[in-house]
Amino acid sequence: MMLQFYPWSNFAIDSIRNYKVPLWNPYSFCGSPFIANLQSAVFYPFKTFLYLAGFEIGIKLFVIIHIFIAGVGIYILLQEFNISKSSAFISSIIFSFNGYIITRIEFLSVLGSLVWIPWIFLFYHRAIEKKSIKNAIITGIFLAIQFLAGSPQILFYTILFLLAYTIFAIFAISIDFSAKETFAKFGLFGLIFLSAVMISMVQLLPSLEFLKLSSRQQMDFPIASWNSFPPIALINFLTPFFFGNPTLGNTSLPVSFWITSIYIGILPLLLILFLICNFTNLHKNIQKLTIFFLIIIIFAIIIAFGKYTPVYHILYNLLPGFNVIRYPAIIMFLVIFSASVLAGFGMSAFESATKKNKFFWGGAFSVTIFIWICLIFERLNHNLILRVIKIHFLQNMNFSDTLKFVEKYNFAYAEFSKSILILSVSVLVLWGYKKSKHYLFSVVPILCLVIDLFNFGINLNPLIPASILKEKSKFARILEKDTELFRVIIAPSAFSDFNSQHFHPFLNEKIEDITPLTDAKTLIFPNLNIPFKIQHFNGYDPMRLSVYEKMQNTIEKQTSSHDTSILDFANVKYIISNNTLTGKNLKLVDVDNRVKLYKNMSYFPRVYFENKNGGAKLVEYNPEKIIIDVNVKKQDNLILADMFYPGWQVYVNEKKDKILPTKYYFREVNLLPGKYTVKFIYNPLSFRIGMFISLFTIIGIVSFFLINWRYENKIFQK
Repeated sequence: MMLQFYPWSNFAIDSIRNYKVPLWNPYSFCGSPFIANLQSAVFYPFKTFLYLAGFEIGIKLFVIIHIFIAGVGIYILLQEFNISKSSAFISSIIFSFNGYIITRIEFLSVLGSLVWIPWIFLFYHRAIEKKSIKNAIITGIFLAIQFLAGSPQILFYTILFLLAYTIFAIFAISIDFSAKETFAKFGLFGLIFLSAVMISMVQLLPSLEFLKLSSRQQMDFPIASWNSFPPIALINFLTPFFFGNPTLGNTSLPVSFWITSIYIGILPLLLILFLICNFTNLHKNIQKLTIFFLIIIIFAIIIAFGKYTPVYHILYNLLPGFNVIRYPAIIMFLVIFSASVLAGFGMSAFESATKKNKFFWGGAFSVTIFIWICLIFERLNHNLILRVIKIHFLQNMNFSDTLKFVEKYNFAYAEFSKSILILSVSVLVLWGYKKSKHYLFSVVPILCLVIDLFNFGINLNPLIPASILKEKSKFARILEKDTELFRVIIAPSAFSDFNSQHFHPFLNEKIEDITPLTDAKTLIFPNLNIPFKIQHFNGYDPMRLSVYEKMQNTIEKQTSSHDTSILDFANVKYIISNNTLTGKNLKLVDVDNRVKLYKNMSYFPRVYFENKNGGAKLVEYNPEKIIIDVNVKKQDNLILADMFYPGWQVYVNEKKDKILPTKYYFREVNLLPGKYTVKFIYNPLSFRIGMFISLFTIIGIVSFFLINWRYENKIFQK
């Protein structure tokens, strides 16, 4: 959150409070589109809390309201299926406080997107059942809101989820297989998709334009399969901290903890198991929905495995979309959602079951007792088991690594034992619930689930003092005193060292440790410069222009610190490095905790003439408007060292002229001798067309619902 969503939100809040749409971000990547970056989520309706209340208060409201939206949505969804209120409430608790959501609270785009899945499915189910255009449009509205929240991966998998349900509804739910019925269902799906696209055009068109020019237009398979879900991590369904606890700094999987955080509690697993065991006694509609959600769970898990199975590689090569998004493990939100629904079905079936399910109870008690026997046996023969493991698997491991293995083994044993204890309690709670006739015992399963999830998530989102965000580092205070327009860059070595120290999954840093943040502030890490209005050559965002990435790669390949030519052209005046730089044009300014700030004495100003045949003075520099007074002695090219991008227009003495890209894709205007006022204005056509289509669509939808309401009201009166 601190390296992305806080700085971006800060920039958006500042712009909107000054009645400006934040179209362009001048503080990152030598200038970059802002609203076109989907994760900025400027048009997401619930970002209004941040705009009105500020980040500190707004972010708290944002998180609380979205967890509430998730819980209420799935509660209403299960009521739609005639599930008991207590069962629907259990599903609500699971979906609101599961490991997936709790560990992704700081990812505002993911949190803002995934909470809408119950609402989307609710109204799409109604649209399919009732063949309702009204419900299809409402589904489209929710899908558009999900898109505007800023997670393209969540949206992509939600669309696939709806498509899967459409096919399932045709072949498994409907009894009419006619072409007309099939066309009607696909027509509703098309209407939903069209409604969502038209509503979100204000965001969609700029984002597609940016994507076309970005380095993510198409990704290689290793990048597309980045953050795949390790199959071994499925044990986290039962034991969430089996591979370590981030609050203790001892995680051991090759991915970050939140990637594999899928814990929904032990009780829901038992309820799903009971649902399967009691399948033949379920209502037909619930049977069909159970099959659908079980299929979704299986296929979603396979896709989440990503690079660990050949399936994802096939999807990457054959299906559009898989080659432009990364992070396969994100699809686990569909597993969590489906499991939450199935647990509600299971609780409802458990409440209404009149026959003793000997298979379920026999299996539950037998498995629990067997596991306890195994655990006790392990403790009694602990040293012998470790000796066997050492002989057969750890022969080449040195003493230090062996001690670490033993430590992790003991930790995993302790965590697994806790899970089995919770399993034992959950089995007894369900057994007691079935045996007891006292109404007070009906709340015990809910209480058991709440305690379980509370104990799991209580320490996973530590707070930091807000003052840390506002404090300026030593280098930031120095740069603030420089009144010229300039950029700063982090030396590639310092950038890579910081990433390896703080972003590697095997770092074992405690999540409440603020050292990464303080180190980032010392470096003026990309994006942390934005709140202080310091312009950066670097940026921290996977979405970046491909031409910028080429320029950055050229700099990273330079082996000598003497060559600053590209940095000179890019208006880079200061270089931050953790190593000593020896370039003749570099002057050491200050040192902070072994990090050095250098001044580049040969940097070019932000605006200059290519052949020095004139003078240029910056009169105004704002994100979307730049005014320059120039005096040209001989025909020459005026260069503005900001990234070239569609939507930028130039006016010379109020007459529109043409912007050309320079060698490094900055902006260039050819001028004849004379005095001119040159204005660069960012007014992208993609945004204007998108805004018109979105407003027109919203007006059309509101009109449709008003007409529909009046029509239904007349029928009701008659």
